[in-house]
Parts: sequence; structure tokens; C-alpha cells
Amino acid sequence: MTTIFDGTPKYPGLQGDLARVTSIEDRVLIRAVDTMAEEGVTIAMSPEQARRLAEAIKDAAAEAEGGEARLGWRRIGTAPKDGTAILATGVNFGLPGRGRHYALARWESCEHPSPDDWSGWYEPDGDGGPYYWLTHWMPLPEAPQ
Repeated sequence: MTTIFDGTPKYPGLQGDLARVTSIEDRVLIRAVDTMAEEGVTIAMSPEQARRLAEAIKDAAAEAEGGEARLGWRRIGTAPKDGTAILATGVNFGLPGRGRHYALARWESCEHPSPDDWSGWYEPDGDGGPYYWLTHWMPLPEAPQ
């Protein structure tokens, strides 16, 4: 069992919260206790789910410490789907050739979802088809003045 934090108070003069991680058979267990509310929860998950949770926690911690600029490449599932242009990368994502490609992309949503839904990542202001197999993204830098 690994104790992540134990007894670090959120508020002066109060007992702190508790979080522990352990594994039993093929499951990872996370036990968290909010001592102020006197509530606890145990979450059981697969090793893959635990890895994804750890990545999400790592991203959130980096953002909290130093802002988004320190994160660098992020998993594509966290990219904005509001039409914002991003720098994207993926492996052979619908372009000729092999290997990793890089491109500007933005999410376009089908207004009326249907079996032929065309929502996906596209070239901003372009006529090209959707990009497939994107894996990571990062925000575009500010334009020069």
C-alpha cells in the first residue's frame, strides 16, 4: 500500500485528508477520506484505467503549478472541441507516408448527428477531409505583434 498523503491539513487546526493506493488481484484500489466531512470512498479500477487516471492527475497538477504552457503535448481527448485551432500530431493520420505527422487542426461538429456524422478534426479554413488517428495536441502560441 502506498500512502499518497496522510494528515496534511487543508485548514489550520484541523486533521488532514487521507489517500492511499493498493492493488488486490487484478484491480487497483484508491481509498480517499475527507476528514472534514467524515466521508470516505474506495474506487476500484483496471490497471489501464489507473494509468489514465494517473496521467490526468499529472496534467492537472502541472497546470495548477505553472499554467498550461508547461504541459507541452497533451492527450487528444483533452483538446477543445469548440472550433479553436490547435497543433496536432498523430501516426499516419490520413496523410500519405508513414510515421508521425504534425498539422493545424480544429474540431468540426455535425449540426444534426446521424449515422453519417462527419464530426472530427479538420484543417482550419481548409477543404481537406478529416484527420484520423490523432494522439496529442498543444495550443498554438500567440501571434507575433
